[in-house]
Amino acid sequence: MLSYFSSKNLWIRFLSGVLLAPLGILGVVSGSPWTHIMLMVLGVGLGYEWLRLLNHQRSKTAVLFFIGILGALCLGWGFGIRVALVFLLVFSVTGYYSLTRLRMNISATKAMLFFWGLLYIGLPLLTIMWVLKSQVSGTYIILWGLFIIWANDIGAYLIGSTLQGPKLCPAISPKKTWSGFVGGLICGVLAAHLAATLFHFEGGWLFLSLLSLGLGIIGTLGDLAESSVKRRCNLKDSGSIIPGHGGLLDRLDSTLFVMPVLALIVRFFSGLF
Repeated sequence: MLSYFSSKNLWIRFLSGVLLAPLGILGVVSGSPWTHIMLMVLGVGLGYEWLRLLNHQRSKTAVLFFIGILGALCLGWGFGIRVALVFLLVFSVTGYYSLTRLRMNISATKAMLFFWGLLYIGLPLLTIMWVLKSQVSGTYIILWGLFIIWANDIGAYLIGSTLQGPKLCPAISPKKTWSGFVGGLICGVLAAHLAATLFHFEGGWLFLSLLSLGLGIIGTLGDLAESSVKRRCNLKDSGSIIPGHGGLLDRLDSTLFVMPVLALIVRFFSGLF
């Protein structure tokens, strides 16, 4: 136990998290134009890592990918989420069709991953932008979601590494355990209630618990989905920009799945926030 908590990797992860969390919070609370600039920087970073998984980060497909991501974010900023979503969907379908028909030195599988990558990265960033722009308490809502994700991740890592036990999905992510999964969900629920009290949300205890549990499960699915893509592409990490964590995709895989769902919750249950 003591050797685990004194391990070098744990402290590297801890220090990276201590530095990154305030930057993430600052990016969310800064408001326009800084938040939009942060989202565009994330779009470039995440897009580069996704293309790296496909081994097309320095090809013509990279240009198409960045046009799609940055174009959608610019349209979302200037004309609203609906215009941006239509552009992103049309561009991704057109991009997939072009890659398969024009034979741009890319396999059918990687062309499909190109198509999904635009949606996988673009949709969450657009939904963050929409929540921040359309809701009075949008900043608090995004922070609430991030706190759940972070608490889930920390709880799953610490509890899973300590208790070990049966593997959650060994074929995709050999290190994940059921103990870590359950521990992460519990930590996420606790963080959700603490943040809801801090932000004065009006949702009931049971409803907020169910929401946070659902978001925790979706975040885990996002983590597993990214691990599956990395395994398919024979890579351990999407990058190495974050010490102890890997790349941006490794750090934000849960967030990319959670944010669109959180936006749907806001759309239909905005009175709770």
